[in-house]
Amino acid sequence: MTTIPLQSLATADLHHGDPALATSGVHPTTVADDERHHLANVATCNATGRVLDAVSRERVRQERIAEAKRREGARHWRTCADPLLPDDRRLPILAEELGEVAKALNDAYVGEPANLREELIHVAACAVAWAEYLGELAAGTVT
Repeated sequence: MTTIPLQSLATADLHHGDPALATSGVHPTTVADDERHHLANVATCNATGRVLDAVSRERVRQERIAEAKRREGARHWRTCADPLLPDDRRLPILAEELGEVAKALNDAYVGEPANLREELIHVAACAVAWAEYLGELAAGTVT
């Protein structure tokens, strides 16, 4: 592959027109290096996107479960996003999910099948739910 020294390109071309990058002091040395960096970023974004998609699906699942439980009469079944859940109940819910991560690690250690990724998704979804509630609270849309 032939590489072109980026020093011969305009600064805007070097940093794809992003002035923040142009002043950051970060200067890839060749187009090939820049392309490899771009592909690594795309791969990271794809992996992150898949995880965030899984977290989003888990949030929907959590809300559906909570709604179904309340319809069955379990009126205290809430997610961390629910404004009716007292603040002192959010941390125990998140801690319980984190305990499931610890259990998955222990299961893997003793040779049992572990669902570590799934449990981490649950932790992330609970944290997102709590953050959703805090965002709504800050915006004044819940009391």
